[in-house]
Amino acid sequence: MKNSKESGMTLVEVLASVTILAVLALGMLSIFPKALSFTKASQLKTVAINLARGALQYMNKQDYDLLTGYRDAAGGRPAVLSGAESCTAQQTVLLDGKSVTSPLFPNADSCTKLLEPTINNTMYKNKQVLLFFMPLDWTATASQQVLQSIRSIHSKTDTGELAKQLASMEHAPVQSAQPTLEVLAYVDLNLDDKQPGVLLKGGVAHESLR
Repeated sequence: MKNSKESGMTLVEVLASVTILAVLALGMLSIFPKALSFTKASQLKTVAINLARGALQYMNKQDYDLLTGYRDAAGGRPAVLSGAESCTAQQTVLLDGKSVTSPLFPNADSCTKLLEPTINNTMYKNKQVLLFFMPLDWTATASQQVLQSIRSIHSKTDTGELAKQLASMEHAPVQSAQPTLEVLAYVDLNLDDKQPGVLLKGGVAHESLR
């Protein structure tokens, strides 16, 4: 009867196996923070899109003449709303060719909740929601003025993609007695990175066309 000879792993083989397992484990662990970061960024973008859409819908229910007059008073530049003070302040507007001052919104609280929202117990009060009322003649100059406004508040943001998006929206004046007032909503909920926020376009139609 022959004796069976069992061959075991050497110390070197054991150490090599442990090392390989450790490397694999570390590699898998490094995936989780990246996945978590990606998930958080995706969630913030979804929230930003919803906020931008909500702001545009709200604007389309407001006084057309007041908002158009506010745009016209900017003298061909995009007129900007940012922060709660924009909701309560007496703004200069042009009505029937005359300069007057008036609050833009009858319900300042609703406006404030749009421009300084609270999401999941986090308050966004650093002008992270911006609204731009665009001039009738939307030129490259107007687009650059929008980008300058964004950079003045969100200095870390890379605006390259935003510039391309704005360029695609530029156009000559619309020939209409009551043209839709074009509005841009820009929402950036993360000011610590270089990624641009969400930029959506909407409009404020005259009351007779709603």
